[in-house]
Amino acid sequence: MRTASRWIVRSVLLSMLAASAANAAPKKFVANEYGAKGDGTSLDTASIQKAIDAAAATNGTVTLKPGTYLTGSLFLKSGVTLDVPEGVTLIGSQKLDDYPILPTRIAGIEMSWPAALINVRDQHDVVITGKGTIDGDGPVWWKSYWDLRATYEPKGLRWASDYDARRPRLLLVQNSSQVQLGGGILLKRSGFWTVQILYSHDVHIDGVVIRNNEGGKGPSTDGIDIDSSRKVLVEHADIDVNDDALCLKAGRDSDGLRVNRPTEDIVLRDSIVRRGAAAITIGSETSGGFSNIEAYNITALGGVPSGVLFKSAATRGGYAKDIRIHDLTLEGVAIPIHITMNWNPSYSYATLPEGTKDIPPYWVTLTTRVPEQQGLPHFSGVHIWKIKATGAKSAFNVSAYPNATLNDFRLDHLDIQAATAGTISNAKNWTLTESMIQTADGSKPVFSDSTTNDPKDVAFGEPAQTAPEAPAATSTHATDPGATVRPPLPTAKDPALPTLYLVGDSTVRNGKADGAGGQWGWGEPLADYFDASKINLVNRAIGGRSSRTYITEGRWDELLAMLKPGDFVVFQFGHNDPGQLDDTSRARGTLPGVGDESREIDNPITKKHEVVHTYGWYIRKYVADTLAKGATPIVCSPVPRKIWKDGKTVRNAADYGGWASQVAASSKAAFVDLNEIVARRYDALGEAQVEPLFADPHTHTSRAGAELNAECAVAGLKALAGNPLGKFFSAKGWAVKADSGR
Repeated sequence: MRTASRWIVRSVLLSMLAASAANAAPKKFVANEYGAKGDGTSLDTASIQKAIDAAAATNGTVTLKPGTYLTGSLFLKSGVTLDVPEGVTLIGSQKLDDYPILPTRIAGIEMSWPAALINVRDQHDVVITGKGTIDGDGPVWWKSYWDLRATYEPKGLRWASDYDARRPRLLLVQNSSQVQLGGGILLKRSGFWTVQILYSHDVHIDGVVIRNNEGGKGPSTDGIDIDSSRKVLVEHADIDVNDDALCLKAGRDSDGLRVNRPTEDIVLRDSIVRRGAAAITIGSETSGGFSNIEAYNITALGGVPSGVLFKSAATRGGYAKDIRIHDLTLEGVAIPIHITMNWNPSYSYATLPEGTKDIPPYWVTLTTRVPEQQGLPHFSGVHIWKIKATGAKSAFNVSAYPNATLNDFRLDHLDIQAATAGTISNAKNWTLTESMIQTADGSKPVFSDSTTNDPKDVAFGEPAQTAPEAPAATSTHATDPGATVRPPLPTAKDPALPTLYLVGDSTVRNGKADGAGGQWGWGEPLADYFDASKINLVNRAIGGRSSRTYITEGRWDELLAMLKPGDFVVFQFGHNDPGQLDDTSRARGTLPGVGDESREIDNPITKKHEVVHTYGWYIRKYVADTLAKGATPIVCSPVPRKIWKDGKTVRNAADYGGWASQVAASSKAAFVDLNEIVARRYDALGEAQVEPLFADPHTHTSRAGAELNAECAVAGLKALAGNPLGKFFSAKGWAVKADSGR
């Protein structure tokens, strides 16, 4: 009998003994008798904690009368049962001060962090049960995260957002044992991870319902995270979250390798995942390693993009062995078998922007370099069988590294219906037997020795983005697929007609301009405002590009070769220009301002020496080159992000919008203040009505949002002196009222 199986029997016996002991009727401590009001407005933390402390003296049970109890962090003690009966809601305070800062581990890094709402720290024999509700009141914490990230991401600090935006977890079991959680309890709207089992053993979770997509979609609201722990059984869980659902973790990068504590002897079974990253996830925090893991009888529905998800990064290290996953039912899950060892690079690879000051200690930890051989993760000895998947897009999406391959995987009795079979890269000694992979395109799984990187391979719940590869030290390939992959761009259908070219980033043309992920740039619906019999509209914007990289990749030279007198070129850059100049992931930043300053760098992606200029310098070049061709340049300020302050959309007139205006004025080019025009529309609509105009938290628009932005662009174009595009508008274009933004 396997160790995990023996432990399950022991766990069940302990549960039976606990039930028998319940007949002895342990003393009940009603929190209301200690002053708890349960009116939803009075802070009941101290009163409930008094009841817990009293119960600890006699191994008693704490319970509450029906009501809504506003509370900060509560700390359960050894021998205590917390009974949250039906009709009772514990709702978390919105004040960070109500959650004391304590040592813990967050997303793989040991650091100080706000305590959870419910805490079991350094205790044993604790039970949390009942059919009531524990509510983290998450939206206030989710907004704080997105607001911080919106300021961090342009600075190259995406990786720091999760650590600096302090959000309480809902329930933490840390350095504890013999803990039971379940009984039909509802856990909802967690500010951060919902349940974290950290440095603990002999934990049984049975019968929890987790709902973190009420009132919005909470970022990083994992369901159950088992983190460097052992002997954990999870069963009968019903999960709807916006990140990992059932997830195993073991530390991140240098800190995780220092701690070096594995996750082992784990069973996950008889559960359903309605929304979340995957049916079962291992990673991306893999540093301590995993062994003797079994997951089975799990159902995942269409709101789940992956079935089996293994993820890590080239700085994580660690291992996974003796992993057994079977009897999964995947209904509409896009990728049944998904393995990537280069997970979400903008989050995984932390580098400090040049000139960063006042660095917190955990930033130093996060940016400590890991030697290549120590940083490579190693997965082996995995058995996956009896997977039933329908409505998949790709049966497999598997890749690692040529020098850290995925070894000795056995896959059998797979029954997968998918659009295409997909690829399996960097795999050794894999067997795929007694399986039926039915594909709409007739393809079969392709095994390859080369590293593959899917630009859409980003974290569930994240904005879609072009993902770079790992740092150069771990791969012989370029570190940004955009540097080597040149997506085809459209050309004019009728060269005899004048052409209006659009040049910019993903807010103008998102991906392949096909609405993937529900995201659209405003350049696509713009075509409806022009008469195709009079003018071509050619959208040559590319996602992920800055005013600098559109030129250095040769895209601007391509357009210049097609440009002729009488044509028009609309430019909109600025969203990606704040990035770093020479980082190993994108190297797309420009110097701020409109001056003639420059800096010489050795570009780690192109492997070339390069002189980097200001944002204004690049925009002036676009204008001058366009004029030299006899065409008309039109400069736009960048469309606003969905960021609010004091009930108003945050403008960019103080930086890129203002700089674009200055360049246009000094170059005598036309200027459309698209930022201001759109922002006014957002202000008039209000936050609630603007929300569905975006397909991600703050940058990329839905189709409806793209159409609104396109209409605003037309309003700005019609307000230009002399209305130079007036004779080319369609009836829809003529119906738009001119708006200069002033």
